[in-house]
Amino acid sequence: MVLNRVLPKDIRVLGWSSVPLDFTARFSCLSREYRYLFWRGNMDISVMREAANKFKGEHDYRNFCKMDAVNVKNFRRYITGITISPCNKRFDVDLWAITITGSAFLWHQVRCMVSVLFMIGEGLESPNMSDKICKNI
Repeated sequence: MVLNRVLPKDIRVLGWSSVPLDFTARFSCLSREYRYLFWRGNMDISVMREAANKFKGEHDYRNFCKMDAVNVKNFRRYITGITISPCNKRFDVDLWAITITGSAFLWHQVRCMVSVLFMIGEGLESPNMSDKICKNI
């Protein structure tokens, strides 16, 4: 692709697709996916996975976002998938990814969820912490 010639070497466009003119990334998407890459270090992946599984489903995520009470009245979001896996295709095996998929996210929700998972992985918090601050519906 011509675009790849002007991009930095660590960024690549792998494909594209045309969309209707009225398409907006914010309102037209059926799902969204975030992927956070991190160095494993001494993190306990098994307890991180245990805690991450508790995020699946519909929950009230008001404790996992920066409040935007003026524009947001509903803090319920549905997480369809969350995985923690090694990225050993191109990188060292110590590089891992947290991939979170959902219908929509609140402002800074994913960033806050990942921070909690890191604290759990480092042993600074219990895997049950996600139960305490994530409200079940």
